[in-house]
Amino acid sequence: EPVPFDLSSSFGVAMAHGGGYLWLSTPSGVWRGSLSADYLDLSQDVLEAEVREELERGRATLVLRNDDGRYNTPGSGTISHLRRGSQVTLAPGYQTSSGFEVSQGPTFWVQGWEHRCLAGQSTLVLYLEDAWSLLEGWRARRQYTWAAGQSSIQEVLTFVLSRVGLELVVLSASSTMTTHKPEFTIHPGQDGASVVRRLLALVPDVLFFRDGAAFIKYLQPSDPLDYSYGTSHPVLEGRYRSRAAPFNRVQTYGSGVTGEAFDWAQVGELTDRLLQVHDLNLDTQQKAQERADALVQEALRESTSGEVVVPTNCGQELYDIVEITDSRAGLAAARRRVLGLTLRYTTGRGPRYIHTIKLGAP
Repeated sequence: EPVPFDLSSSFGVAMAHGGGYLWLSTPSGVWRGSLSADYLDLSQDVLEAEVREELERGRATLVLRNDDGRYNTPGSGTISHLRRGSQVTLAPGYQTSSGFEVSQGPTFWVQGWEHRCLAGQSTLVLYLEDAWSLLEGWRARRQYTWAAGQSSIQEVLTFVLSRVGLELVVLSASSTMTTHKPEFTIHPGQDGASVVRRLLALVPDVLFFRDGAAFIKYLQPSDPLDYSYGTSHPVLEGRYRSRAAPFNRVQTYGSGVTGEAFDWAQVGELTDRLLQVHDLNLDTQQKAQERADALVQEALRESTSGEVVVPTNCGQELYDIVEITDSRAGLAAARRRVLGLTLRYTTGRGPRYIHTIKLGAP
């Protein structure tokens, strides 16, 4: 989205790029900005970190040492890059026999900070949020309308994400995502996050963020295994929960088409708990069936839940498929879907470096 530039002038601004810089000029001034990324490495000063990645929200808190006042003036001097809106990339890792090894972790944006002077210790606490906060901060300047048959859901989603500078990458997609072209309207003042959630409600696909980009994935129970816990990677703590799903039978009604899906195991145990969905934008049998299948799988993921606490796995992501082996609960290579991640890192007394992984059915 175009951003206002703080300039008082009777003339416009000329823009150009060259020599690795972006140039802005007026008759009275010239501004230059590097096109190459410049970084401020905070690694050695992190005392604590808590990183929460959830399905529609990601937050992180970093505690930095400030005993010598090095972070007293964020946004100026040697820490000029540390300001509200700055992008922060977390790269968790380990020191191994090969040296320091890290993985590309989640990306956040600085929302604010707090200086703390407690118990003889001075620290700076950074409050970070993921790309959902960028979408929440965008408001539609006017009404945007797509007529039925004009643009696919993927194309509309790409448009909304681009308003905040996010690229859409498709890892896998349902036919509904790529071919369904419903009538859709964004009203003035609506925020981007609510619009994206409305779009995702029309498809069986999910969205998550990695390295400052948005990724689409079509979840299937048969998705390949990404990692195993309980064998070479120990499970420190575990909770494994099973409960009745809110519905175990779904009927979808579209424009002259219907779809139906069942969770037969729970139908046999509880009789049918029916959910009916009416959406005239569903104009093919395949779209109606995909919606029904996806809703049953969503209910199943919620009914089979739990979490494990493990030594940090630096490469784990949302929606990965994992296997859990925990003889204490009678589990042997039980397939689960990663539905949430919390990384906790603490130095000093009682140091910790662990992941709490929220689980659901695949």
